[in-house]
Amino acid sequence: DAVDVSQALRNKLTQNTGAAHTNAPHLQNVNLNEPITVAAPIGKMGSRHKVMGILPPTQGEREALSEVTPIAYNPLNNYSLNQITIETGRTHQIRVHMSDVLKCPLVGDDMYTNQSVRTGRSKGVPKWAKRDVERCMLHAAEVKVPHPRT
Repeated sequence: DAVDVSQALRNKLTQNTGAAHTNAPHLQNVNLNEPITVAAPIGKMGSRHKVMGILPPTQGEREALSEVTPIAYNPLNNYSLNQITIETGRTHQIRVHMSDVLKCPLVGDDMYTNQSVRTGRSKGVPKWAKRDVERCMLHAAEVKVPHPRT
């Protein structure tokens, strides 16, 4: 029932896995299907309430843990497809961990990616591959919710 699902989400009893396309020329040398653990605290960045970032200790940060598994890499446009499982569920956790920690911003992410990367105009991207995308390339792949009666 909807109340049980809502309670599971509120009590952090769910497990979320996403799929993301990133601009990641340096991921070409990593082993595909080998998880990368990212443990970096996230907090609000100054007066910009909606923007989150990696903060040093004692500045209102909250623990955040992600597991990133590169699935595929395309050397023609430097994009990678990644499976990302979040253990903690902080605001913008995947976006911050990918952009700030791994230096692999999500394709189409207006908030955490600069214009040159968002439009494919970063170094190493061939001219024919330069294009704008309509939205952030982050997708829910799987959400596990405990059965309310078990």
